[in-house]
Amino acid sequence: MNYQKNFHESSGVLAVDCKVINICGEKYCIFLAFDINIGLINCFFRIGNEDSFGYKKFLKQLINEGYVIKAIVSDGGTGIFSTVRALSIKIHQRCHIHLLRDLKTGLKISPKRMKLNIRKYYIYKYAKLLLDSKTEEQKELRLKHFYRVVDIMYQTNNPVEANTTKLFIRNLKAAFMFMEYDYLDIPRTTNIIEGYISRLNARLKTTRGLKNPANAELIINGINYFLNEEYVKIRKHKSHKKVNS
Repeated sequence: MNYQKNFHESSGVLAVDCKVINICGEKYCIFLAFDINIGLINCFFRIGNEDSFGYKKFLKQLINEGYVIKAIVSDGGTGIFSTVRALSIKIHQRCHIHLLRDLKTGLKISPKRMKLNIRKYYIYKYAKLLLDSKTEEQKELRLKHFYRVVDIMYQTNNPVEANTTKLFIRNLKAAFMFMEYDYLDIPRTTNIIEGYISRLNARLKTTRGLKNPANAELIINGINYFLNEEYVKIRKHKSHKKVNS
């Protein structure tokens, strides 16, 4: 469902994600596209798990209606990469929080006992420092430090940990799209849509009628419309205050 009648104020920068819900023992996906300027612009509801079909379907709907996708921001979930390639989207920004989460999971770092293994701790800390870079010069300097930590100071013989680190390095180009295309104001994370999904979750928990898929879609569309109107009002209020200050 398209939640915007026109896109003249859109940024072209989309944060995309998927929310999985259970209805009568079946998994259903809510695919969401969130423009960083005008809020939620499309939602696609279908049976099944997160996949490329769902992402392609609702992004093609937007393109056919005249929306120009300049950049995608995602957590790198299932189906995102093949969708970006299929639709020839050149700019794909990876969420920094999810990159660090994947690194922590692959290295098997316990959040409560991070310093238990000094090697893993320093790899993670230098990775976080690298992603926090503000300029190209700072990024290049910190990247050298990161390579020194990984290749010289704290080498590993564990293939899983080695592959996890290589995967993180492979994703670094996508992690710094915001810096390469700074004129687009691309966010580093998917926080904008994660926050929206958390509000959607809160509404779904207190909503009856989700036992029937047909009703569920209508209810979800209604909740999305309400939440998006709320977001637009808050954004306009903030913009008004900024102009007057």
